[in-house]
Amino acid sequence: GAAVLAERQTAGRGRLGRSFFSPEGGLYFSLLLRPRDLAADAGLITVSAAVALARACDRFLPEGAAPTKIKWVNDLYRDGRKIAGILAEAVSRGSESCVILGVGVNLTLPEGGFPAELREKAGALFTALPPEERENLRLSLFEAFLGEFEALCGAPDCLPEYRARMFLTGRPVSYEKDGRTHEATVTGIGERGELLLREDGREITLSCGEVSVRV
Repeated sequence: GAAVLAERQTAGRGRLGRSFFSPEGGLYFSLLLRPRDLAADAGLITVSAAVALARACDRFLPEGAAPTKIKWVNDLYRDGRKIAGILAEAVSRGSESCVILGVGVNLTLPEGGFPAELREKAGALFTALPPEERENLRLSLFEAFLGEFEALCGAPDCLPEYRARMFLTGRPVSYEKDGRTHEATVTGIGERGELLLREDGREITLSCGEVSVRV
């Protein structure tokens, strides 16, 4: 239950060891979790966190705004742009195991804009906010996430909403495996949060990894 929050990160890290751009103006935190059954719960922790964070973000949007979408397995999108990322990592020391859940949300567009490599795909919850409003939003969003996540964490009850918010179903995607690029169509989400695909007439399951939408 311990949490560490930051107003910015100088060495933010995302999935697959990539850097995570974390300028001032966002919400960045790591949460310590101790699941009862790490092997069984691991897949649903990220799913639960994605649904909880999407719900929390939606609370602060204007009435009638479209719901926040999810891209398997750990990204949140609005208006076709990524606004948040989630990273769950298992840590073991001796006989004890835990999960560190890292979350980063772009609350506003960064001063000077995003780096060139992110400009076409990154977005933010809001275009801009006064500093005081941004600070209030940061804390309120964190508290809203904790409340939603506590109710959902590791429970399969979150899967219907995850599926409804996931915008990849029915779309052609590509992914890397065994040193080559595969092309498939997303058919849905499994009972442990895994991605279900159809590739060359065969049903494929991805429990981890990353997919890219094919244009």
